[in-house]
Amino acid sequence: MTVPISLNIAAVMASLLALTMSSTFALRQLRLAKQAHQLPAVDFLWIMRSPDFLRTEEHLWAELPKQDPSLRFNELPRALRDEAESILTFYQKVAYLVGLDIVDKRLAILPVHYRAPRTWASVEPFVRNERIYRGDELAFYNAFEHLVAEIQGADIVRMSHSIFPPARLSAASPNGKVPAQTPPPA
Repeated sequence: MTVPISLNIAAVMASLLALTMSSTFALRQLRLAKQAHQLPAVDFLWIMRSPDFLRTEEHLWAELPKQDPSLRFNELPRALRDEAESILTFYQKVAYLVGLDIVDKRLAILPVHYRAPRTWASVEPFVRNERIYRGDELAFYNAFEHLVAEIQGADIVRMSHSIFPPARLSAASPNGKVPAQTPPPA
């Protein structure tokens, strides 16, 4: 093999190595950038754990079934409608975070997988009536409805285990519970 051919082969090999390295770094940078979006979302999602949010949502669960199901959302009593609006707007935002792939679906769905469908069931007749009145099926809380459908179709156990493998729990004790800490003998 001649010197020019050897140099050309070495140059191609160096180029391939550089391409591989830069591709690896680019993929890593993309992954890190996506993960950087998760932190503000975590703070946002924990709004739903505040006592005020929980009380308001539970109030909706209790009071909305007492309302005439033929009412439109905007015909609900003002105080109840305002409470519903604040809760539904939160879920609507979560739906957009999931739909636009801004956050990991597991991060958004796991904390709300119990409460969101229950809230949707409470408001659904009023939302549907509002949509009929507006003449547009997509005009009112459709993203929240989509989130609920996504939750209902999700394998919650698998999602949870993908973050918190069951081996971690079973390693703590035979029944999966963390044993109580006992003080050392005196």
